[in-house]
Amino acid sequence: MLPELFLALLGFPGDILVWSEEENTMRVKDGFDLLTAGERDQINQIAPLGWLYMRFQAYIDEYAVQWGSTAGRECQMYRAALAQGVADLLDEYTADVTYLEQSVLKDGPVPLSVVLLHLQKYLICMPPIYSLLQTIEKKKIKGCQLLDYLARYHSGVPVVTDVVQHMLVRVRNVFLKQCVGWMIYGT
Repeated sequence: MLPELFLALLGFPGDILVWSEEENTMRVKDGFDLLTAGERDQINQIAPLGWLYMRFQAYIDEYAVQWGSTAGRECQMYRAALAQGVADLLDEYTADVTYLEQSVLKDGPVPLSVVLLHLQKYLICMPPIYSLLQTIEKKKIKGCQLLDYLARYHSGVPVVTDVVQHMLVRVRNVFLKQCVGWMIYGT
């Protein structure tokens, strides 16, 4: 069961965990009776991270700058920098899921509460970050407006604030490179 959970956390649903289109999440399949009620509840607490992982990956794929990939759409450097900040979060998340999987392979099965505790940071920060990205999309914030929006974003949760600050650093780097280009080359 744990290997399937780890795959689901990285966006690969299977026999136990399935997409729930009406709820926009991932959860334990209805009618799966091999889990206790407590295990089902704990897995249903963790499983939405797999759905969020896929949504973040779709955002990254949409705005990532790659050679030849900008045909038919304008290149948005600020959004690409924001996507890179989200990619940094996903890299850290993937490393933590991989660590859990390696721990299980090395030491044997661990209780679901250990997995839940280890991923608590992401359960706290990923939903607000997803909401932030949805707001940016809905309000069509781009360019320096994105820089200003991220700088003014406040959260009472330190983990969310840290992630937003990291994304802000990525976007500021684009702004600073533009400023240097304007000062040196006038373009």
